[in-house]
This record gives sequence, C-alpha cells and structure tokens, in this order.
Amino acid sequence: MRYINSLTTQLVSVILVEGATIFGIPISNTQMFTASIYGVGIGYKDRLIKKKPAIIIVLTWFITALVSFVLAFSLVYLLV
Repeated sequence: MRYINSLTTQLVSVILVEGATIFGIPISNTQMFTASIYGVGIGYKDRLIKKKPAIIIVLTWFITALVSFVLAFSLVYLLV
C-alpha cells in the first residue's frame, strides 16, 4: 500500500468511529480499521489482499456478537 492508501484507511476509520460515538452506537476501533484496510486493499489491487480472510473476519464478527448476546442474556436470566 502507498502512503495515501494508509492515510485514507486511518481517516475513514476515525470518521466512522467518531460518527458512531456521536450517535451513541457501540463500534470497535479494530473492526473499523480492519474493514478499511481490506476496503482500500481490495480497491487498490485485487491481488493485494485475498478475499477469503476478509470473509472469515466478517463471519467471526457476527458470530462473536451473537455468542456474546446469548451468553449475556443467559447470565442475566440465571441471576435475576
């Protein structure tokens, strides 16, 4: 990646995280940064970044959120 691609990645991450913070939406810095790196990499050159790791990362984000929801709900249900 070139310097402008790295700058774009960081700028997009900061804008999205700050925007989410203003509206009170919980969002992970790491998720935004990783997504923007993949977006810039895929937009720059197809051969620069493979798509399979990106798909695994996105699926892991959704699975982690669902598992966290189920565990938190179960804990509250058992304790209350």
